Amino acid sequence: GLRRIAWRYLVWPRRSGALVIPGVSASGEMQKSRLERGAFSVATPPLHLSVRPAAVDSGGWWLPARGLTLSEEWSQEVQGLNAGDEIVRTITVRAAGVRAVQIPDLAMPPARALAITPLGSERKQRITPQGMQAEAIFRFRVRALSPIPVFPDTIRLPWFDTEAGVARESIL
Repeated sequence: GLRRIAWRYLVWPRRSGALVIPGVSASGEMQKSRLERGAFSVATPPLHLSVRPAAVDSGGWWLPARGLTLSEEWSQEVQGLNAGDEIVRTITVRAAGVRAVQIPDLAMPPARALAITPLGSERKQRITPQGMQAEAIFRFRVRALSPIPVFPDTIRLPWFDTEAGVARESIL
């Protein structure tokens, strides 16, 4: 009997323009009967793709994804902070259709009366039947420098929605 083989490509090009993935070929001999063998040779045509350029205002970082969510978690209630209190802010980015290394590093913008220290990041990815699912987790120590209520500035993450074909921005 013959087997049918299907190929699925995960491609992350480094430049825009034409991209050609060479065809796959296989050849050999197979047994026709106990005494007779037959040669075979099969090949697929090359696959031609057109890679879109990064958005003009992307700042050099290009994040094409099928979906992206941005969420945060605080180690304790923010409203009750007093001068000298420290809490941890965890920001999680989840993206579909990209690798974890494609998610840009996030930084908390400086805020008056807050001392912000990055505590590191963690990245994970997995392949599902729907494609690549990536996650990046960023942790920050936030220390109040005065009892005056202060709110951290917004965090913006621009990305390109490959399903809708439009640039989007996630805001936290």
